[in-house]
Amino acid sequence: MNAINYQLHGSISLDDIIIYLETNGWKMVEHPSDRLLVYSGPDDDDGIPVKLTLPKDMNLQDANLRLAEAINLLSLVQGQSPYELINEIEHKQINQHRDMDSSATQSKLAQDKAEWQKKADQYRLMSVTDALTGLWNRHYIIERLSEELKRSERYGNAMSFMMIDIDDFKLYNDRNGHTAGDLVLEMTAQCLKSALRSVDIAIRYGGEEFCVLLPQTNLEGANIIAERIRQRVESTHYPEGRRQPLGHVTVSIGVVTHTPGLGTVEEIIAAAELALYQAKRLGKNSVQAYSDPNAPPNITQPSQQKT
Repeated sequence: MNAINYQLHGSISLDDIIIYLETNGWKMVEHPSDRLLVYSGPDDDDGIPVKLTLPKDMNLQDANLRLAEAINLLSLVQGQSPYELINEIEHKQINQHRDMDSSATQSKLAQDKAEWQKKADQYRLMSVTDALTGLWNRHYIIERLSEELKRSERYGNAMSFMMIDIDDFKLYNDRNGHTAGDLVLEMTAQCLKSALRSVDIAIRYGGEEFCVLLPQTNLEGANIIAERIRQRVESTHYPEGRRQPLGHVTVSIGVVTHTPGLGTVEEIIAAAELALYQAKRLGKNSVQAYSDPNAPPNITQPSQQKT
């Protein structure tokens, strides 16, 4: 059976294809994309359900990319030539269905569109949320940090970013088990939420690392917020926290502010990580601001922890 390269001319559209599918026993199934519809039809020769993917927005540019594929696949399943199928869609099923219940069809399409949008939003939220802590995840921060950098450069607004690491977390896990370690991660996430402003964005970066995006915040303001987080964690009662090397569960924090020399997402994250490593080297449970390697360190640390 010869395949065709059929283009939309106005006589047939993906709306027509969808109505044809729905009136011939094909069922719409879930798909995580907010731009695609997937219909499941009859089984193939091996007993595997045939699935047909169509663009959701129905515009000509996207629809033309899949229309020929849809017609060719349907023709194989239906045992017809592509041209016979086109003729059936154009002159029989579609016109008949529209004449019978056009308003109901449009209502169903609108309902399906709303349901798919809701599901797409749910899938989108799940893809950028950390399941354990409920914070945004690493995928989200890359996207959002890029947006904030562009905004900062366009309008000249300050923007700061911090990396946070739970001190001696591996030791805590080894002593108390991973379930107890998960509780520490959840409790630390709550400390972040309670210490931040509504405009700030807290993220679980991975493992025991967190990060925070601080829109319209200069270095002085970022250091104040970082110190508030450090104190909140240190004063929180964690199970078995007294057995940690510093006598509490604590965090080290690296802070960086956007400057002309730090113009990319990668540079901002790398600078915050350098400041975090410096905080670790200076005794942990501290806040370290990124600065030129030749400049004196700018560190906030409890006096009893200095070495």
